[in-house]
Amino acid sequence: MITLRQFTEDNAHRFWSDGKHLEDCKHQIYAFCSFGDHDNRSISEFKASDVFRFTDKLLDAGKSVSTINRYKSALKKIFREAIDMEECTKAPSIKLSKPTKGRVRFYTSKEMAQIKKWLSEAPREGKRVSNYWMWLYCVISLNTGMRSGEIAKISRDIITPCGDYIHLAITKNGDSRDVYMNEAAKEAVYELLELNNNKFVHSTFYRRWDDMRKDFLRVGIIKDTEDYKMFVFHVFRHTCATNLSSNLNVPIATISEVLGHKSIATTMKYAHAKPDHIQDVMGKLGNYHGEVAA
Repeated sequence: MITLRQFTEDNAHRFWSDGKHLEDCKHQIYAFCSFGDHDNRSISEFKASDVFRFTDKLLDAGKSVSTINRYKSALKKIFREAIDMEECTKAPSIKLSKPTKGRVRFYTSKEMAQIKKWLSEAPREGKRVSNYWMWLYCVISLNTGMRSGEIAKISRDIITPCGDYIHLAITKNGDSRDVYMNEAAKEAVYELLELNNNKFVHSTFYRRWDDMRKDFLRVGIIKDTEDYKMFVFHVFRHTCATNLSSNLNVPIATISEVLGHKSIATTMKYAHAKPDHIQDVMGKLGNYHGEVAA
């Protein structure tokens, strides 16, 4: 009898490229294996109800629908691969849940100025302390769409000889990609590398970011607890996509390439339409209809 854990330990590296994505998928599958008596079952003995009970527990623990879908995706793939390798005779039916639609979130120019000011000179224990390196992370993400984990790995070794690209050997989806740097991104990258060669503790970033969010909520820059949860660094990636779409009218396929997405459907979740852009478009539509009817 082969268990799901054993199959994953022996074969996961065949289905996901080495790196964070592989480790995340293994973690998600092992969490399922540790639930109930799952470690004592054959890989062919699971039913859809077993997945439902597991995901219900995740939901009770406060996991978001999007996070739970990542667990489901990892399980779907490992069971499918087990069948292809003839180690499994059947797999549970696993359907992804439809995420609830939250607020559209991107950073405005005013919010970015407030973030820059706080990170450049924020009070701590009666002193003024600069976390300017964190603002450089923001600038890089805003101009490239890079994730914080990708920016944390920037070194001179992964900048291409021409100096225009950052080569990411492994990204979240397991693929490699070259990230083009415009002049603003280049300036921020090289400035970052001058600061401790970009060797910063990642946990420090999130601790200071949380301090900033608390200050912003207290003074009303963040309006409520729902927006507090959404006021995260990853929004810079959304802001990059939104500016490309709404302000520069860049085709969604090109934005997908910039962000390194495999699916344009994923990119659609990032490129939000700004309210003023919608107003402008609808105004042009009204003018067009008026000219046609004239």
